[in-house]
Amino acid sequence: MLFTAVAKNDMVAKGISVAVSIVLGWMGWGYWALVVGACILPLSTAVGAWILCRWLPGRPRYSSETGSMVLFALHTYGRFSLNYVTRNTDNLLVGWRFGPQSLGMYKKAYDLFALASSQIATSTTVVAVAALSRVREDRDLYCRYLVGALTVMAFLGMGISGVLTLTGRDVIRLILGPKWAPAGYLFTFFGPGIGAQFLYCTQGWIHLSIGRADRWFRWSILELFVTYLLFFLGLHWGVQGIAVAWGLSFWILTVPALSYAGKPIGLRVPPMLAAIWRFIVASLLAGLISAFIATKLGVMAVASSAFGATLRIALLSLFFVGLYLLAIISLGGYSTLRNMSKLLREMLTKVKVEQIGVISTEGGGLVTDIPQFHVHSDAE
Repeated sequence: MLFTAVAKNDMVAKGISVAVSIVLGWMGWGYWALVVGACILPLSTAVGAWILCRWLPGRPRYSSETGSMVLFALHTYGRFSLNYVTRNTDNLLVGWRFGPQSLGMYKKAYDLFALASSQIATSTTVVAVAALSRVREDRDLYCRYLVGALTVMAFLGMGISGVLTLTGRDVIRLILGPKWAPAGYLFTFFGPGIGAQFLYCTQGWIHLSIGRADRWFRWSILELFVTYLLFFLGLHWGVQGIAVAWGLSFWILTVPALSYAGKPIGLRVPPMLAAIWRFIVASLLAGLISAFIATKLGVMAVASSAFGATLRIALLSLFFVGLYLLAIISLGGYSTLRNMSKLLREMLTKVKVEQIGVISTEGGGLVTDIPQFHVHSDAE
């Protein structure tokens, strides 16, 4: 639960990895500089973790919990392996059917599509799983936490989805240059799926926090088959069809995934849908109205310069955000917006961590800092 320490360790490790790659590149190592840098990253992370956590393991011994812990890990990494296969098959299909140039454009569009989820949803997962795990025995409190988290994810996900769908071409134009314009066009087919991708990741929070990685692994098998089916159907419409297939897969699977994940502890889907539907509708309405207004004002013309792309991004984002918030309020979500910051703070700070002791080992004189945690409840 010491997230600040973990974040600092990750940042330092990445800095060391980049620095090593740069130095070796200057020394003429070529692409091996990148290989060594990639290998240095986990090594630096491990060294930093040992420095920050002074715990030292003793001799191995058998415990009745060892088997279940190993099985949990196997199911979790089985899920990660299946997910890796699923998320890379599209590259194989695009490269096979449409060639390397189309694959390059597709990959850049996909990278922007996955960036929002990886930077926000994945980072939030670390906190969410830890917090939900602490309250899993209290079903009502668990549901409240989860619905609050879903509300935040829906608000952010649908907002980012709308903004990037409208401005994705300009974002890629600004970052990569005009030669990557086809990637920007492809991204407009990815954009509508970003919000669903945010929501879909929360099903993993449930599986992990209640200790049912086995169900998460089994769900991943179904996810793989559904996604593959959509990929092969999308091939008929070219690279754009594959891009649309990604978004459709998340929209189709999100509700069944949440239902399946929550079944062991009696979580029902209706309260979850009640927390997120306004943001879905508001994003759709705001996106359509923003595109219509921008077309009438001539803002939708393709930018021919970096300045023009920046201006379009700013204008379209302002149009969308204003209309998005207005639509949420019009759909009866004023109280939701008012409580949004409270819900987010509660989710992130409910489980407070205190280091309350320093344990000294007897005999050897070695003092080891052992973090001990105290959970503050509502009653306290």
